[in-house]
Amino acid sequence: MQTARRLYFYAMALLGAEAFAWGLIGLLRSLASASQAPGAQNISNGMALLLVGIPVFLFHWLTVQRDAARDAEEGRSLTRAVFLYAARTAFLIPSVSSLLAILNRALATAQGLGASAGGYAAHQSYPDNLIALGVCLLLHAYFTWILAQEWRSALPATRLAGVRRLFRLTWMGAGLALAVIGAAKLLGYLLRLPSGEPAAYPGDLSGGLTFLLVGAPLWAWFWQKIQGSQIFAEERRSNLRQAAFYLLLLAALTGILAAAGAVLAQIFESILQQRFDLAHFLWRVSNPLAAGLPLAGVWVYFGGIARRESGVSSPAPLANLFRTIFRGFSALLGLVFFSFGLAMLMRNLSVLIFSQAAQVPAAQLAGALALIVMGQPLWLRNWAALRDGMVPDGHLPLIRRVWLYTVLFFAAASAMMAAGLMLYTVFSRLLSLSDGTSFLVIFSDRLGLLLTALIVLIYHQRVLGEEQRSGRSEKARRAANFPLLFLADEAELGALFSQEMTSQAPGIPLAVHIVDQGAPGDDLLTARVIVLPVRLALEPPEPLRIWLAGSQARRWLLPLGREDWNWLGLPLSTPADAVRDAARKLARLAQGEETGFAFSTDSASVAGWVAAGVLGAGVFALLVSLILGGVFG
Repeated sequence: MQTARRLYFYAMALLGAEAFAWGLIGLLRSLASASQAPGAQNISNGMALLLVGIPVFLFHWLTVQRDAARDAEEGRSLTRAVFLYAARTAFLIPSVSSLLAILNRALATAQGLGASAGGYAAHQSYPDNLIALGVCLLLHAYFTWILAQEWRSALPATRLAGVRRLFRLTWMGAGLALAVIGAAKLLGYLLRLPSGEPAAYPGDLSGGLTFLLVGAPLWAWFWQKIQGSQIFAEERRSNLRQAAFYLLLLAALTGILAAAGAVLAQIFESILQQRFDLAHFLWRVSNPLAAGLPLAGVWVYFGGIARRESGVSSPAPLANLFRTIFRGFSALLGLVFFSFGLAMLMRNLSVLIFSQAAQVPAAQLAGALALIVMGQPLWLRNWAALRDGMVPDGHLPLIRRVWLYTVLFFAAASAMMAAGLMLYTVFSRLLSLSDGTSFLVIFSDRLGLLLTALIVLIYHQRVLGEEQRSGRSEKARRAANFPLLFLADEAELGALFSQEMTSQAPGIPLAVHIVDQGAPGDDLLTARVIVLPVRLALEPPEPLRIWLAGSQARRWLLPLGREDWNWLGLPLSTPADAVRDAARKLARLAQGEETGFAFSTDSASVAGWVAAGVLGAGVFALLVSLILGGVFG
C-alpha cells in the first residue's frame, strides 16, 4: 500500500510540473508573439495549464517532501530516486531540443538556406526556442539542486547511486548518438563535394554542425562524470556499465556492417560492370562511408575500454557473460549474412546457366559477394572464440550449446522449407504447370537454398557431436578429481545424500561418514569439499572438531538445524530439498562452474528469460534487416 501511494504522489508531482512548465512556456510565447489572434488562443491554453499544473504539483510535491523529511525510508526509496532523475530528464530533453533548433536555424541562415530551411523545428522562431530553453533549464536546475541536497544527506542504503548511473549512461549514449549523426552528416557533405552535387542534401552542413556542437559536449560532460566515478569500487564493478558498453558496441557493429556491405557492393558492382568513375563512386558510397567512419571510431574506443576493464583484477560480475553473449550475437550475424550471400550467389548462377538472360543484374551479384566477404570472417572469428574457449566465462559451454541449437533449428527449418519448395516445383512441372526453362531456374534456385542450409546444418551438427563427446570425457575427468566427503549425524541423511549425488553426479568420488562412529580417518583428508549439516558444524563432537581443524577442504553447510531453531532470511526446506539443492550445486562446482550466479528455474525467472529471448530475437531480426537494407538499399 505504501509503495502504491508513493508511486501515485510522485507520478502526479511530475505531471503537475510538466503542466506548469508547458503552460508557462505557452503563455510567454503568446505574449512574445507579434500576432494577436494566435496569441489569444495560446494565452488561453497557457493559463489553463498553469491553473491546473501549479496546485497539482505543489500539493503532491510538498506532500512527498514532508514525508521524506519525517521518514528515513521515504527519503531513501527507489521511487524517489527515480522521480528526481526522471524530472531532470523530462526538462533536459526539451532543453537540448530547443538548443538544437536555435543552432540549426542560425547555421542554416549563415549558410544562406534561410531560417525556415534549417529542417529541425523550422516552424518555430528564436523566441519560441529561447523561452522553452529558459523555462526548462530553470526547472532542471531546481531538481538538480534538490538532488544535490539529497546527496549531501544521503542515507545508508540509498538508491541514488544506481539511478544516477543509469541517468549518466543514458545521456552519455544520447550525446554520443547526436555526435555520430552530426559527424555522419558532415562527412557525407564533404564526400559529395568531388561529385559536384553537394546541393542534393543542402541541410547536411548546418545540420551536421548542429548535432556535433550539441552532441559532442553533451557526451563529453557525462562521459567525464562516468569515468570520474571509477574511483569507487561499486562503479567499477557495475554490471549496468558493462551492459551499456556492449549495447553501444552492438549498435556500432550494426552500422559498420551496413556501411561496409554497401561499400563492398558498390566496389563489386563497379568491377562487374568494368567501369569506375571516382566522383560517381564517392557519391554512391558517401552516405554509408559517412555513417560507418564515426561508428568505427565508437567501436575502437569503447571496444578498447571494454577489453581493458574485463582484464582487471575485479571486473563486473557479469562482464565476461556480456562479452560472451556479444560474441555469440556477432557470430550469428556473420553466419546469417554468409549463408544468405551464398544462397543468393547460387541463385544468380542458376539464372545465368539455365535462363535465356545473357547476364544477371550486377547489383544482385555484387550484393551476394559483399555479404559473403563481410559475413565469413565475422562468423569464423567470433565462432572460433566461442568454440575454443577464448572467452573466459564459466557459462561459455551453456551459451555455446544454446548458440549451436539455435543455428541447428534455423538451418533445419530452412532445409525443410527448401525441400518442400523443391517438391512443389517438381510436381508443378509434372502436372505441366510450368515450362522447362522456368522449371530449371526455379528448381536450381531452391536447390541452392537447400544445399546452403544442409552445409550449415551438417557442419554444426558435427561440431555439436564433437563437443558432446569431448564434454562427456572432460566432465568425467573433472568429476574424478573432485573427492567429496559428507559428514552425517544420522544414517538416513547419509543414505539420502549418497543417493542424490549418485543420481546427479555419479563420477564424483564420494565418502559418507557417520560421526557417531568417531572421527574420520586420515585417508579422508584428501577430500576437496566437506559437506555437513549446520547443526553439526555448530556443535561438533570433540574428535570431529580436532579432525576438521586439520583439513584444508572447503566447507559446505546444509541448512538443517534442530527443531527448536528458527531461521532468519532462509527458506524453510525439508532434508530432501536441502540435499537435492546441494547435490546440484556440487555437481556444477565439480565442473569448475561458480555457484553464485545461476539461471533460476522458478516460473518467474523462466518467464523473464523467455521474454529476454524474444526481445533478443526481435533485436537480432531488426539488426539483420538494417544491414541488408544497407547492402541492397
